Amino acid sequence: MFSNTLVPRVAVFVLVLFAVALVAQAQMAPPPPPATMNQTALLFPLVSTGSSGGNDTVITITNISMSSVSKGKSGTCALYFYGDNVPNPASVTTPSVSAGQVLSIDIAAGVATTTPALPAVQGFTGYVIANCNFRAQGVELFTTNSGLTPPTFTAISATVNP
Repeated sequence: MFSNTLVPRVAVFVLVLFAVALVAQAQMAPPPPPATMNQTALLFPLVSTGSSGGNDTVITITNISMSSVSKGKSGTCALYFYGDNVPNPASVTTPSVSAGQVLSIDIAAGVATTTPALPAVQGFTGYVIANCNFRAQGVELFTTNSGLTPPTFTAISATVNP
């Protein structure tokens, strides 16, 4: 078996190794702070207006750049339309969205405050990419009213593209 002196020596050796590991870990530099994300690309995957069944889509973009340690920043989003019956112009810039605020855009109704103005869009079916110069999240509300009472509503989260 083991001698009476071997067990205490092994225990002391293990404790010394553990202490050395703790000291080495304490001397390591802290990890760098996370990179700040100043831009967000959002994909609204199902946007349709008026062509079949009275479809309509409202997209909302929330400026989430405000946090407990940051006042956030205001910014705009460039909206790009892809699909059938793309509106003219095919891209517009939103008005400024302040930190903590939400911008809602009814695609079928049009938006006079975008640059250039987004006309009322009928018959568009496709998707929209919003390139925002702030941290953002988005949701779209897709409405179908094909004579049904009441109309059906579907909320779809926008996908954040890298």
